[in-house]
Amino acid sequence: MNTDDMPIAYSDNARDLVDSFEKTWNNSFGATPLSQIEHHMGMHILYDQGKGILTLDARRHMYDFINHMGLDPNSDVGVSTPLDPHEVYSKADSPPEIDVRLRDKIWQAHGKLIHLAIWARPELVHSVSVL
Repeated sequence: MNTDDMPIAYSDNARDLVDSFEKTWNNSFGATPLSQIEHHMGMHILYDQGKGILTLDARRHMYDFINHMGLDPNSDVGVSTPLDPHEVYSKADSPPEIDVRLRDKIWQAHGKLIHLAIWARPELVHSVSVL
């Protein structure tokens, strides 16, 4: 069910409760029942009924970010850990002169990375927080 950007995931044993909630919600707010959603907040939603698995796929966001950074998302370049968790950084590691164009690009990238880390890629949280 998708009610104004509010998806509800539930198992078959909660169907009666969810149907009751949906009916109350629709009557209270003049909403209309919707079918099973395929996209939410730019993420593709995949269902495997046989295995009972629900997957949120943020691949498009990752590809958009990689393209935005001027890289090829289809290249074989990658790392398993984007940042060593034991490395400590300080202001002394920053260059003495600020390249405004580079700074702006980094700020844009940081905003996109925060979104990705929160919604789809928790393994990026440490790297994003350090940045």
